[in-house]
Amino acid sequence: MGNSSEVTASQAVNEAVQKALLAGNAVEEKADSWEKVREVVHMRKRLDAQLREELKGDKRLRYWSDRGSPHNRPAEGFLDEQAKVAIEFPLPHP
Repeated sequence: MGNSSEVTASQAVNEAVQKALLAGNAVEEKADSWEKVREVVHMRKRLDAQLREELKGDKRLRYWSDRGSPHNRPAEGFLDEQAKVAIEFPLPHP
């Protein structure tokens, strides 16, 4: 997928993807039809602190983080609860 952004059903997530791309990140994959969300854009690199704080200021998005499990990698990201679309960034393994 490289540095081309995928269009999602969420304008807020689309904008977050574009900002991450401009900061040097890349889309790893886009997954559809998860249990609680319609779409998840998985980013290749970690979320940098400056972009994290900028996105936390976007009232359309809710920040989340997960330490991971045997089946899921540790990650953090943002969710557009209205559109049920998320952007996810990897976290280092503990």
